[in-house]
Amino acid sequence: RIALAKIAHELRNGRDEFWQQQAEEVRRRLIAGLWVPEKHACYDRDRTGKRLDELIHNNLRAMHFGIFTQPMADAFIRYHLLNPAEFWTTMPLPSIAVNDPLFRNDRFNSWSGQPEGLTFQRAIRALENYGHFAEVTLVGRKLIEAVGREDRFTQQFDPFTGLPSSPGQGGYGPTILAVLEYLSRMHGIHLDVANDRVWWSGLADGGKEFTCTQRWGDRTWTLTC
Repeated sequence: RIALAKIAHELRNGRDEFWQQQAEEVRRRLIAGLWVPEKHACYDRDRTGKRLDELIHNNLRAMHFGIFTQPMADAFIRYHLLNPAEFWTTMPLPSIAVNDPLFRNDRFNSWSGQPEGLTFQRAIRALENYGHFAEVTLVGRKLIEAVGREDRFTQQFDPFTGLPSSPGQGGYGPTILAVLEYLSRMHGIHLDVANDRVWWSGLADGGKEFTCTQRWGDRTWTLTC
């Protein structure tokens, strides 16, 4: 609905405010139905409305879409995302908190435990939406280190060792895109086309020199550090 509001704005058809209101209604109902203040997170409900007590990564997905308020996002990051017993493992962002009874460290395609390339990709916008840029760098360093260990872009990683999973897989698209996005945030240029902004980031880890060039249409930006 937010996307429809943006499209309506571009078309100037007078429907952008309507779709913004519709999006806000989804946000209001999700928070009212799923957010548990004393637990600092959202929890799913089953078809009967009973709350499911499993702590899962979908809180990051909600942040990716900008559903949380700032205090909600701050609380989830403080109490859960940066908690080594839950989501801040050696390789962070498991699909289910590692101390949850339903967590499974399955090496094959499964959203029951191991960190996923898609989650790393979505986490960027989720954190940036709420000004948590430092955490983007922390996650990016973990991902780049894990990928570089075997030079494989796998779908999943072991949360306790950081080793890539998915035997035989080495070119998983979302992981490749995530690495490129983290590199642009840490050592390069990010073109925020939606908001008409250019972000320059010159973190010279290890004192090494680097150059980054981004192109959009007939325009070119170059950063040399």
